[in-house]
Amino acid sequence: MITLPGMIHLDRLIAPLIQMAIENAGAERGALVLLEADRLTVVAQCSGSRQCDLEKLTVADCATIPISVIHWVERTQETLVFDDAVSESSFSTDPYIQHQQTRSLLCLPILNQSQLIGILYLENNLSTGVFTSDRLHVLKLLIAQAAISLENARLYEQLAAYTKTLERKVEEGTQALQQEIAERQQTEAALRQSEANYRNLLQTANSIIIRYDPQGRIRYINDYGVKLLGYEEHEIVGRTVFETIIPEAELSGRDIRPFVHDLLRNPQSYPQTDGENLCRDGRRVWVAWSNQAIFNEQGEVVEILSVGNDTTQRRQAEEALQRSEAKFRAIFENSQVGIYRTRTYDGLILNANQRFADLLGFDSPEEIIGLEHTTGFNVNPNDRQQFIEVLKRDREVRSYEIQMQKRDGTPFWGLFSSYLNAADDYIEGVVEDISDRKQAETALRQSEANYRNLLQTANSIIIRYDTQGRIRYINDYGVKLLGYEEHEIVGRSLFETIIPEAELSGRDMRPFVHALLLNPQSYPKGEGENLCRDGRRVWMEWSNQAIFNEQGEVVEILSVGNDTTQRKQAEEALQRSEAKFRAIFE
Repeated sequence: MITLPGMIHLDRLIAPLIQMAIENAGAERGALVLLEADRLTVVAQCSGSRQCDLEKLTVADCATIPISVIHWVERTQETLVFDDAVSESSFSTDPYIQHQQTRSLLCLPILNQSQLIGILYLENNLSTGVFTSDRLHVLKLLIAQAAISLENARLYEQLAAYTKTLERKVEEGTQALQQEIAERQQTEAALRQSEANYRNLLQTANSIIIRYDPQGRIRYINDYGVKLLGYEEHEIVGRTVFETIIPEAELSGRDIRPFVHDLLRNPQSYPQTDGENLCRDGRRVWVAWSNQAIFNEQGEVVEILSVGNDTTQRRQAEEALQRSEAKFRAIFENSQVGIYRTRTYDGLILNANQRFADLLGFDSPEEIIGLEHTTGFNVNPNDRQQFIEVLKRDREVRSYEIQMQKRDGTPFWGLFSSYLNAADDYIEGVVEDISDRKQAETALRQSEANYRNLLQTANSIIIRYDTQGRIRYINDYGVKLLGYEEHEIVGRSLFETIIPEAELSGRDMRPFVHALLLNPQSYPKGEGENLCRDGRRVWMEWSNQAIFNEQGEVVEILSVGNDTTQRKQAEEALQRSEAKFRAIFE
């Protein structure tokens, strides 16, 4: 008996379909209902990332969906969307909605050529308003494609059933031929039609169908096979599998030729196989094969029939998944931040990486997973309770600081970013030791406090201004000495406030100040008259220092000035006295 597997299997299509719908719609769980023998049947129920339940139930016997909603969509063939189902008066009495207190609800008919073939039900009890118009639009596009695939899958199942029926009829016809010679002509006509149907089936199947003898010489290959492998029929029929589709070695390095030789000698031992096959242009395709020996009347193997399905994309996806999992495992194990999963209600550690174990003072994750509770490592037990309350409210927290302690009592500060999985009652997230940063912040705050105290208590004018001369800061001593209020001087330029147009001696100070603003490094020291708010003049000695940004550009100038007015007046009085003495003496 020859079995022709279809490319689409209904039982393999259902779970990916509903999981894809859940993911794209943002649902928490969902169910797929199909019309089988004119009766609505629940064929799959999925929740999050857990494996789907594929047990079939009639809608009436299923207690995990709102039956009234399903029948409404069946009757109207319209999409039903609720932002908060428990508040909808039309369905609020549904037992399931009442019991679950259902929030976001979506029920979508699956139509093929305007005929109802199924219903997709999705819900999210964590949030209201989940199923937005954008998500519904995407979901309808997916379901439109899925409807075609579902119908095709049914057709393939019908085709498989038809093939079995056809084979049985051929066998019965052959027996009838042997028993009733008188009806031979009529039976031969039926047989020719059956063979024509069989050949048509072989040629239209979406699988490689190939027959070869025990030496591996190819006697037949269908159109799908020659197209997939890139041959013309005359280029492959009559040649061996070793000359055509069997590579000397797979890309992994595995030599499959000894295995194929064993298959040719004993095909009954290899009903299912898979491996790389070689295309005419050198490409490699992965094919899953079903093999069956064909015997002559003496019970000898005369041919082997193999039916193959192209699994290249699935294989590539599996390999990509393996690489992704390996990459994630490497990141998880070698991460410089702690990664963890804990039980919500008591903090039992369910999973953790090496860094998380290090943070708590353990040698390995095995010492804490399933054994330790994070509650014992909080310096303040109330911190975790507050953390849990924020998680339950927002479902996630970012950059949450908690003071922790290692098992030997050594304190440290942890920075947590976590996500709450309420359905499975666990918390997962990452934590980083920020003790050094916290110490630096404390030291910086103390340094800044000391700096501010120094600025405010210094007996010198301390003033900062930009390269245009606009004053950005002046200390209390400075505003008092110059007779200003702080708001009267900060924000104004030096030339509007403390730099006179000319000193009493007649010297113009402004060109010197402009030169200082252009190149403060050239003027570390300076002296001159400065103008008070009430017009008084004070002599100041200034020390100047440039302040640079990260690009090395001067952004501000810091000047510290001491009042030398009395000293200057004493020097001038001494000069006048000396001049008077010289005049008398001379």
